[in-house]
Amino acid sequence: MSGTARNLAGSSRSSRFAEELANLVQELGGLGEKLELPAFCQLCESVQQHLETMPAPITTIAQAALQAWRRSQVLVLTGQLESLPTALSDLPTVTDTAPIPAQPAVATTE
Repeated sequence: MSGTARNLAGSSRSSRFAEELANLVQELGGLGEKLELPAFCQLCESVQQHLETMPAPITTIAQAALQAWRRSQVLVLTGQLESLPTALSDLPTVTDTAPIPAQPAVATTE
């Protein structure tokens, strides 16, 4: 496969990934409305804005959104609604090439 063909295939996958993420944002935003969680709806709107303006690579946006959604889930389950995040923050810009560090594994004791 030539370099151009590889770039087009990668671009196509990235485009499909962005489309799937946008669909997920809409679904989760609807869930936030049904559950009457305005902060969660704001978070979803923030993710949508990032998808539209692409200030960072799609994978970076997706990772940050997933982390924020997971944090939101924990906060809702523990009744800490006032602490729900309302926006994605601290995303590296497109010119930043440093990868997002992986979350540390949970240590188990035997």
